[in-house]
Amino acid sequence: MSFTARLYDAPAELSPRSRTNLAATLSAQSGHAHHVIIHNLSSTGAMVESYHPLHIGDPIALEISDVGTVSAQVTWNEGALYDCEFNRTLRTDVVRAKISNAKVVWGKFPHALPGGELRPADLVPLVEAAPAPIPAETRLRLRTRALVIVGAATVCWTPVGALLWWLLG
Repeated sequence: MSFTARLYDAPAELSPRSRTNLAATLSAQSGHAHHVIIHNLSSTGAMVESYHPLHIGDPIALEISDVGTVSAQVTWNEGALYDCEFNRTLRTDVVRAKISNAKVVWGKFPHALPGGELRPADLVPLVEAAPAPIPAETRLRLRTRALVIVGAATVCWTPVGALLWWLLG
């Protein structure tokens, strides 16, 4: 389960990140390139998921189709997630075009605030209501249900019994 949380007010000069699920190639200092997934993207940075270890401060290069190769620096890490700040700001129209062409489309939450943020109450997983019981008048009587079960078992096991009787007899 994933959710969005806002832990602090971001400075106005930072561009907001857009959630996405893009494939990209990351090249680290070692020169080894490997595939990563970009979870959010803006003109100033991205959060990538990589199972090759990176360290805070490492210079990297992200190759994103339709955007090109972007040099960045790792600024944060938690598990396999790495936040990267681009060395140069990308054009906003290029980023928007890439996100709008992504295969994964994130819909608006029905309880989202006008800025697209969720209220804390919305972070609790929604549980569907239990199905309503079948009304008594539409259910079969107990005797009828028992006869259906015994009859179905008899119909299913009769060929098996006949086959065993024929093989052993």
